[in-house]
Amino acid sequence: MKPNLNNAALKMSAGLPKQFPADRLPQVAFSGRSNVGKSSLINSLLGRKSLARVSGEPGKTITVNFYEIDKKLYLVDLPGYGYAKRSPEDKKRWSALTDGFSRRIRTSIP
Repeated sequence: MKPNLNNAALKMSAGLPKQFPADRLPQVAFSGRSNVGKSSLINSLLGRKSLARVSGEPGKTITVNFYEIDKKLYLVDLPGYGYAKRSPEDKKRWSALTDGFSRRIRTSIP
């Protein structure tokens, strides 16, 4: 059954891997360099202008954001990598968060 893209909402923003949703809905993750347009792509796919927050400054997405689509799947907006005017500690924290997401996906595949 095709999900209704008009029934989309931010389910949660996770700053730690233990905060990721526990349900087993399929997830489509968007990963890429900072300021490449991941959040804009999510908005475009969903026909929205501001569901996923967009900024002109690299490094604004600092959490893993889960957008629930019609209670059938998640679009996942990951923090960017590469150029961002942030401290090395912030970049290290984002890297650990993204790695935690990737490890969780690898261990959940049957």
